[in-house]
Amino acid sequence: LNLWLVKRFGFVLPLFYGQWWCPLLPRSDVTLNTVYGAVLELPRIDFPSDEEVAHWHGKYIEAVTDVFETHKERFGFASRTLEIL
Repeated sequence: LNLWLVKRFGFVLPLFYGQWWCPLLPRSDVTLNTVYGAVLELPRIDFPSDEEVAHWHGKYIEAVTDVFETHKERFGFASRTLEIL
């Protein structure tokens, strides 16, 4: 359905599944864990070059990977590797 919407209208319709009375809330039968990492301070660049975007995107990916590596064992994923596509 979403692929058809993208081809036909150019957007994806998000489908939420959570509480019956508020589908934006997480399901009650699934554990939801939240962790935080170090603050990533990014500069405001009005017209960034491709190199600047790539540089700061790389910093963001490093920060996300660090959060995953720091907390994965605590949640039972010690042997997993984060794959960012």
